Amino acid sequence: MRKMKREHPDGAVPFIFAAQFYREPGLPIAELKRDMRKIKALGLNTIKIQEAWSYDEPAEGWYDFAKMDDLAGEAERVGLKVFFTMCLEVPAWAWKKYPGSEIINQEGRRLYSRNGYGYTDGKPGPCWNHPGIRKAAGRFLAAFARRLGRHRNIVMWQAYQELNWWHTSLECYCPVCFNLYRKWLKRRYGTLERLSAAWMIPCRAWDEVEPTRQRSGPSFSDWWRFCREQAGAMLKWRADALRGNDPHHRPVSVNVSGPHLGQEWEWMLADNADICGVSFYPGYFHVAPVPGLAKGRIPGRAELLPNDIWHTCLWFDSIRVAARGKPWASEFQAGAPGGAFYHGSDPAPEDMRRWLLLALSAGVKGISFWNHRPEFFGGEGHRYGIFGNDMAPSPKTREIGAIVKSVTRRGALFESGRLADVEAAILVNDDNARLLDMHSAAGMEVKAIQGLYRTLWRMGVNADFIAPTDMASGKIGGYKVIFLPFQMAISGANAELLAEYVRGGGVLVAEACPGRYSERGMANLGTGFAPGLAAALGCRDGGIRMCIEQDGTHYNKGYEPATWHDAFIAPAHLKGVGEFKGIALPASFYVETFKVTTGAPIFMHGGMAAGVRNAYGRGTAYVLGTFPSVAMMHSAKDAGLERALEIIIKRAKVRRARLGKLLLRRLVSDAGQVWFAINPSGKPVTQKLALPRGAEAWNLLGGMKVPDRITVDAFSVEALVIGGRAAASESAEEHA
Repeated sequence: MRKMKREHPDGAVPFIFAAQFYREPGLPIAELKRDMRKIKALGLNTIKIQEAWSYDEPAEGWYDFAKMDDLAGEAERVGLKVFFTMCLEVPAWAWKKYPGSEIINQEGRRLYSRNGYGYTDGKPGPCWNHPGIRKAAGRFLAAFARRLGRHRNIVMWQAYQELNWWHTSLECYCPVCFNLYRKWLKRRYGTLERLSAAWMIPCRAWDEVEPTRQRSGPSFSDWWRFCREQAGAMLKWRADALRGNDPHHRPVSVNVSGPHLGQEWEWMLADNADICGVSFYPGYFHVAPVPGLAKGRIPGRAELLPNDIWHTCLWFDSIRVAARGKPWASEFQAGAPGGAFYHGSDPAPEDMRRWLLLALSAGVKGISFWNHRPEFFGGEGHRYGIFGNDMAPSPKTREIGAIVKSVTRRGALFESGRLADVEAAILVNDDNARLLDMHSAAGMEVKAIQGLYRTLWRMGVNADFIAPTDMASGKIGGYKVIFLPFQMAISGANAELLAEYVRGGGVLVAEACPGRYSERGMANLGTGFAPGLAAALGCRDGGIRMCIEQDGTHYNKGYEPATWHDAFIAPAHLKGVGEFKGIALPASFYVETFKVTTGAPIFMHGGMAAGVRNAYGRGTAYVLGTFPSVAMMHSAKDAGLERALEIIIKRAKVRRARLGKLLLRRLVSDAGQVWFAINPSGKPVTQKLALPRGAEAWNLLGGMKVPDRITVDAFSVEALVIGGRAAASESAEEHA
C-alpha cells in the first residue's frame, strides 16, 4: 500500500457507508436529489457517482461537469459525502483521433469498445499504453480532479472499478506493447544471449522477439509478468493523475469483483493505490460449491447457509491481508441479484445482517452498497436496490439502517480494529497460479484454498494469506504455521525463504508435489521438489498416481476411462501411522509417495510413505502426499484432514478462536473490542461468556447489556462490544 499525504478538508472521515447512486444514463436529477434525503435518513453517509468520459468530454477539450457538480453540491447541502468512480468510457472523438489504439488479442483481432455511451465501466477500453489515448485520458482525469476536487465533501476517488486479471482486456499484442516488452526484457536480461538461455530458444535480434501465443513455456512466464506489471502501472498512472490534481490530494481506491485466490493480484493493486476493496454478491455468483452436494440438486438453506458463512469470511479475509489490514467492501449486494434474465431473490433482513456482520468481522473499513434503488439499465435492470423503486423502506431496508447506525456510533472501533488471534497463514503464489493457468488447471489452487480455509475455519483457526513479498520482508516470522495448498510451482528463492522459516522455528505444512515445477514451468527433476525444500521436508519424490475423487468424479477430464491404462486409482485414504495412527486422510487429484531421508513417515499408502514429518533446524516441516484440501470440496463429512491438522496445530501451539460451540472472531483496537460470535449450526446455541477481567459486554445492534451468557440463533452472528463499565454506560446512553 502506497504511503502518502492525504487530506480531508471537512475533517475526520467516519466509517464510510455508501450506496451506488448515479451513472450515465441516469434517472432524473430532481428525483435523485429527493433520494439523497432518504439515504441520509437511513444512516448512510456517502454516495458513489460513476463518471463517464464519453459523456463529460463529448468533444475534445470541452468538459461538461455541470451534472457532476450539481450532484456533489446537493450532497454537501444534504450532509452526504461523495466518491467518484472513473470509468473512462472512451468518447467517439478519441477513437477517431487515435486509430490503432484498440487492444489486439493473441489471435490478432482488435477489441473494440462495446459501447462508449452506457453500461460498460470503460471495459475493455483501449490499450492504455497507446501514447495518444493515454495523454487524452490523462488530461481528462486532471481536469475532472481539479474541478470536482473543490467540493469539500469528496472522500476519495476510485481509479478503476473491478480491475480483474482478464487476459482479454489486460494482454495486448499491439506494436506499442511489443516495443515496451522488448525494453522490459532488455532491462531484465541485458543481452540476447541471457534471454536465449532463460527462454531456452534462440533469440538473434531484439526486433524479432515477440511474446508467445501458446501460453506455455519460459517465454510466456515473462509475458505474463510484464502484462501484470503494465496493469499496475496503468492503475498508478490513474491514481497519480487524480491525486496530483486534487487540491486536497485525497486517497485513491481500486477494487476487484472477487478475490483472486492463490494469486498476488490484490497485493499488486494495493501497492499502486491507497485503498483496495472487493465486490460482494453472495446471492449471485460469489459463492463456493457446496461440498458433498450431488450434481444437479438445489441445496436447501440448511446446506447452503453454513457454506455461505465460512465463504463470506474467506472472501473478506483474503482482501484484508492484501489491503494491508484496510480492506473495503467496495460493492455490497443490497437487493435481488441477477443479470440478463436470471433474477435472484431479495435478501431477507437476516441475510443482510449475517453478511454485514461477517464482513465487519474481517476488519473492513468501508462498505458501499449496490445500489440505493433498483438498477434500470441493461442486464441488471430491476435488481440490487436497498430501497424499492418507490424508495419506500422494507424490513430489509430497516435492518440495513439499524446496522449502519449502530456501527457508525462505534466508528472508532471499526476504523482501527484488527482481527486478532491469527497465527497461521496460507501461501499465495503467482508462479503457481501461472503454471496452473498455462496447463488448463486454473482454479485448482482456488479449490485447495477453499477446502483448507473451510477446515481451519470450522476448527476455530483464523488464517491470513501470505505472498512472497511478505515472506521477503520478514512478515513470515510472525506466524506459527504456514500452509502450502496445491503449490505445484515454487521458485528457488521462495523455497529458500520457506526453508529458512522452518530453520528459524516455524512449522510448514505442504501438500503433495511442492515445487514440482520451477517458476518458469520446467520440471524439478532432482528431488521432485523446489530446490531447498527437500532438506526441510526430509524426503524426496518417490512417484505419483492420479486418483478418483471421494465423490466419484475426476480431474484431467480430457482423458476418458478407455484411455486411462491404469493411470487412475480408486478413491483412497492415506493411512496414518505413529502419532497419526487411526487417521484416514482423504486423497484427491494425486497420491504421491516419498523416499524418506531424514524425516519420519506419518501416512502410508500401498506400503510406502505418503506423508512425512521432519525436524529441521528449530522447526518442523510436514508434507502430505495428496491434496486433502481439494478433497474437502468433494466431501461434506470427511474428518480426516481436520483430525490431522488438530495434531499439527496443537504441537505448534496455535490459538483457537472459539466460544465453546460458537466460533469467535475478535476485532481489537485501543478503542476496545468487538466480538463476533458465529453459529454455523442449524440449532440455537447458548454459551457462557469468558470476558476479560473488569470488562462488560453489550449488543452492538441493540445497546443492551449482555449477562454472562449469549444465545446465537441458527446460522447467525451476534456482535458484542467489549469494554469497561464506563464504556458500557456510554453505549447504553447512546442507544437509549
